[in-house]
Amino acid sequence: MSTPLKTKTNMFTSINRYWKRLKFKYKFFEDSERIIDQISPMLIGIIILTIVWLLLSTTGTLLARVAVEPKAALASQPYYKPVTISFNRPIKNSVRYAWQQSVKGTWHKTGSLGMVTGLIFEPESSLPAGALLELDLENVVPLVDMSSGTKQQQVVYIQVQPAPTFNSIVPANGASNVLADTVVQAVFSSPNHALRNLVLKGDLPLVSVRPSSHDDKTFEWKRSAPLQQGRQYTATLLDTAQPNSKQIVATYNFTTVTEPHVSASHVGLLYSGHTLDLNFDTDMIQTEKAVQFDIAGSGAWLDARHYRFTPTDFTQGKTWGYRVLAGAKSAAGGYFTASQEFSVSTPGPVVINYAVPTGNRVGTAMRIAVTFDKTVYHSSAEAAFSISPYVAGTFSWSNDTLIYTHTGLQPATRYTVTVAAGVRPTLYGVPSTGYSMTFTTAR
Repeated sequence: MSTPLKTKTNMFTSINRYWKRLKFKYKFFEDSERIIDQISPMLIGIIILTIVWLLLSTTGTLLARVAVEPKAALASQPYYKPVTISFNRPIKNSVRYAWQQSVKGTWHKTGSLGMVTGLIFEPESSLPAGALLELDLENVVPLVDMSSGTKQQQVVYIQVQPAPTFNSIVPANGASNVLADTVVQAVFSSPNHALRNLVLKGDLPLVSVRPSSHDDKTFEWKRSAPLQQGRQYTATLLDTAQPNSKQIVATYNFTTVTEPHVSASHVGLLYSGHTLDLNFDTDMIQTEKAVQFDIAGSGAWLDARHYRFTPTDFTQGKTWGYRVLAGAKSAAGGYFTASQEFSVSTPGPVVINYAVPTGNRVGTAMRIAVTFDKTVYHSSAEAAFSISPYVAGTFSWSNDTLIYTHTGLQPATRYTVTVAAGVRPTLYGVPSTGYSMTFTTAR
């Protein structure tokens, strides 16, 4: 029969044995994880090699026999984009590359797991426009090779696009009726990227011969003044970045719209019933803001070339102005650079502008002549004429001049010639207010 002490000892022994077995198992698991961590890269490599072997055992065998041929990704390389070189199959990372020309920039390889599938070159600035670049490749070795015949030294040619193509210019060559405020522009097919150094020379009024641009394709030249109307301009667009023999991009000429002209059908004396007509040599934009009249009345456009104003104020002896205002535009876009001024006057009283003889020592045979400022009724003038002391004579006329041919003056005599008030004009006006003069004959 066992004792309590013996039973207790056996129990501790069992526990100790279980603990040792548990420690052994735990150590086994710990070693297993470490072993798995160590062999994982090996397993991955074995898997990759197996896949490669499977590929080569089928279509991969044919691929391994194909020679590596690098080529540019684009047949025409934009001068402002990176250059991409692609390989028709992966090559080893030991490939070397360099430009034959001096082209600054940064190279990058594309690919993974030690394979190179392409090259990318990012230039520091734009590639030389229109250049044929040559890229030397060395140590071009396929990743897997079965007598492919790949040349380890190869050359890739990259044709860079030329500088932007000139598309058009504004105003166009040979254009006519060009507006005075036209913006001078040159348009190119693609962004310039500082490849062309544009200069515009000629007789255009420009702030600078060098342009500005908001999109690097359309270039504008700011004018220092409006273009002159009715003249021809000639300009040459140059690209000074090119050799002297190739700098001319375009030469063109154009003619600006002519300034309109106007004539007035009535100037000078204005009589009741008269109208003031303005006649233009070209179609005008029909607006009342184009004309201005100082005299009361109303006006309207008869058509695009004729404006008629009907006065209502005929106050005698007054002068009024009327005008076509500066800035008035023709339908073609021409405009008056300055106001065109005209004036009319209503006739005042009949006035004697000139009379002879006057003074002393007048010859006794000298005729007496009186000139009026306007055409008068001859009978009213002759009736108003008198000479004192009286001398007989006859009247005759030369235009608006009354001539009195007397029978002979007395020597050393003072004579007074009077034209009484009431001489009436033949058209419109006020009769004269009266006139007199004196002269003395010689001894």
